[in-house]
Amino acid sequence: WFVYAGAKDGIYAYQINHPNGALVPVQGSPYPLSGYGNVFADPAGNFLYVVNFGTITSYRIDRSSGALTMTASLTPGPIFSTLSPDPYGQFLYVGTTNTGEIYGYKVNPDTGALTTAPGSPYTVPNAADIFALTSAYQYLYAGVTTTGAPEIDAYEISYNSGYLSAVPGSPYSAPDSGLDSQSVLADWLARYLWTANETAGSDSFSFWEFDINGYTGSLGPGNYIPVRSSPVFELAEGHAANIVYSAGTTCGGGTCAAKVDSWGIDGSGLLVHLSGPLSTGTQIPTGIVVERENPQ
Repeated sequence: WFVYAGAKDGIYAYQINHPNGALVPVQGSPYPLSGYGNVFADPAGNFLYVVNFGTITSYRIDRSSGALTMTASLTPGPIFSTLSPDPYGQFLYVGTTNTGEIYGYKVNPDTGALTTAPGSPYTVPNAADIFALTSAYQYLYAGVTTTGAPEIDAYEISYNSGYLSAVPGSPYSAPDSGLDSQSVLADWLARYLWTANETAGSDSFSFWEFDINGYTGSLGPGNYIPVRSSPVFELAEGHAANIVYSAGTTCGGGTCAAKVDSWGIDGSGLLVHLSGPLSTGTQIPTGIVVERENPQ
């Protein structure tokens, strides 16, 4: 029903006109924000979270108007790079870009306020940067840049406390993901995990697909998906769990443009190109997300 975008001068809120998809500014928008912020909504659409350098701020979403009311703000200290709620909206996990840690918080379902989960922050060994977090079922997956090769760390989320426990076999070796890649995506049915990977020495990307063991959260051997001609930075899955959407860039003639593609998921979890690239009219790709359907 609503779209929220973080910008340098605030959080911009829009109501979606469903017959034509047009966006109408919400009264009171933009809402104050100091500096750039990455914006995320909890799975139920009740709260909005913003990570802004060393601060995490939570806002209640008015389900009628889309207006935002700040409910809590935390400043743990490190620089944050990525954020993911657990699939049930009980917990929030934030990765750092300078300390190699994952901060976990329990979400108050009435106010959106955050309290530290047991064991938080969780230190990721040899990590220089947590560049992606994604969750499926009771598992959390982290894309990690290390002092050596990139890797994917997998954790089981305690349903009651939010405590993170490493799953069997974690961490898993990942192909070269590029320092700026944010593209690690877990299928919400906990069947597959995908990552887009930079081809060394070139301006092209390929995909890798890993099978998820739904009983343990562990990842099977990676399956290579052929190289694409232009980079992919972020991924989102449709709620029917049969299509993946990507945001990235396509370059030629000395210029680059942001673009969006769609991919079908075949019976083995491999991504098959369906449509695109469709230009977004800008040179800089940002995040991509699929709106939840009306739960009623």
